[in-house]
Amino acid sequence: MIIIKMKKIWILIFTLLGLAINYNSFIENGAIVSFNQSATKNTEYHVFYTRGEETVFSKHNSEKTTALKNQKHVQIYIPSKKIIKFKLELGENPGKVILSDIKVNHKKLDPHKFNKNNDINQMTVEGSNLVIESNKTNPSIMYQEDLNIVKGRIIHYYILVILFILCFGVSCYLVSFLKKKHNKIDSLFIILFGIILFIPMGKISKFDISVQENRRLARYPEFFIENKFNEKFGPQFDTWFNDRFNGRDSFINVYNHIVSYIILKPYSRISLLGREGWMYTKGHAAVEMFQNNNLFSDKELKIIGNNISNFVSSAKRKGVKNVYFLLNNDKESLYSEYYPTNIKKLGPISRLEQLLTYLHTNYPHIAVFNFKDKYKDIKKSETVFYKTGTHMNHIGSFYNYKLMMESIKKDYPDLRILKLDDFTITESDSLDQPEIDLDIYNGFKFLPSYPSEHIRNKLLTLKHPNAVKLGRESHEHISIATWKNSKATHTAFVLGDSFSQRDIDKYTESFSTLKHIFVGGGGDFDIFDVVKSLDKHLLNPVPEIMIIESTERFLDRFLKFKFPED
Repeated sequence: MIIIKMKKIWILIFTLLGLAINYNSFIENGAIVSFNQSATKNTEYHVFYTRGEETVFSKHNSEKTTALKNQKHVQIYIPSKKIIKFKLELGENPGKVILSDIKVNHKKLDPHKFNKNNDINQMTVEGSNLVIESNKTNPSIMYQEDLNIVKGRIIHYYILVILFILCFGVSCYLVSFLKKKHNKIDSLFIILFGIILFIPMGKISKFDISVQENRRLARYPEFFIENKFNEKFGPQFDTWFNDRFNGRDSFINVYNHIVSYIILKPYSRISLLGREGWMYTKGHAAVEMFQNNNLFSDKELKIIGNNISNFVSSAKRKGVKNVYFLLNNDKESLYSEYYPTNIKKLGPISRLEQLLTYLHTNYPHIAVFNFKDKYKDIKKSETVFYKTGTHMNHIGSFYNYKLMMESIKKDYPDLRILKLDDFTITESDSLDQPEIDLDIYNGFKFLPSYPSEHIRNKLLTLKHPNAVKLGRESHEHISIATWKNSKATHTAFVLGDSFSQRDIDKYTESFSTLKHIFVGGGGDFDIFDVVKSLDKHLLNPVPEIMIIESTERFLDRFLKFKFPED
């Protein structure tokens, strides 16, 4: 009887120990400081905070991170559920730094309410930006008001149940194993192996964006959707865990370095090397997209069709004359001939082709464009994508603009469309091109040895630009920019991802007023409530033309899509 009780006690102890080790996987307890930055060099940010009314900041209540000069968004996790006072140090001699959209959790901090210390040479507020200049040792800014942020604990009960069952099973096995006569080495090995299994769950990342991979991480999935069990919870949970397990970034770095030094050529964990030097991303389920392994269900097609139809109807009631949709092909679709030959298609129809057929059949009155057939001819004489990236190069961006404007010109004959003669065309094989795909900078090694012909592209520079940029604001994964052009007619509003961002400098030459909302990181187009909360009246005045653009891999965003009601 005593032996049985001791066995149960040991099982309980091991189970509780396993749950304690994995505390962070089912209890979220802390806050996130986030802001956008523009810096002239790498900057070390050091956040100090207090948990009570005291005004003394201590290194025990602080967290730090180093942001690269070309890194736009910065996040710092604070392991405290209560934050009263807040101070931000900018490291030694940061130079000129521009900060915007400073938040602690969801509380946005007013840039006018920051005080500077004596190590900051100059600090000014320009619009929503906090401009800081310092060449001294310890510059810092402190928020004048108490934040009084209290973040309660969030318990993921489903993870807790899973972990309990797992820990209980492992505990029963360990106790049974140890009761048998085994040598100490075997016993020690089993115990250590059991502990190692739990290490990846020891600390789950709370960040939403991976700077290392330049992408948004998977969010924790809902167990129930519309009061029904989420049938995709399993694979979604697996994706969430794979994106956030303890030590993931370290594993990626070690793996990249080992492979790079073995193969002695450019390498990236998030890219595929195809034929003749072409590279393709593995991010955002791009391989499944190429294989045609992620088609929409009939229900999803109906939702998208209804959303797009309702959007157009709402826009025209508001006073918009015409709405145009541009659905761009991914690089994998236009240059599939260079894709790794060991990856095969699983079906004859792509998700984009499926959606285009559905929209053209059921909503023939809606202007939905895709120029894959025309690009088949263009690519015979021009390369329209970066061989080492995921985006269109300057030439591809020009033709994307030209083909779209020619389609719109049928309704607006007086529209001006730029020609290649309007640009100075040069060639460059420099990795410093601002448009070169960020995949190159995230994980690649031995870039100097990469053949220059694979990164050589034509650069287009407009000879006589007329458009004037009135301003740009960034808010998390979106930005809003406005242009005026006195030599053009008609007004336009563009909503799109990074493909539209590369085309926008040409659109501005064709419209008198143009407003552009850029949605980055594969974010949803359902962002108008966010913009409205910022008191931004997007359609005031109402534009004549609306252009909605999305790339192939992000078509899911139309499942959450609505008109921006002011």
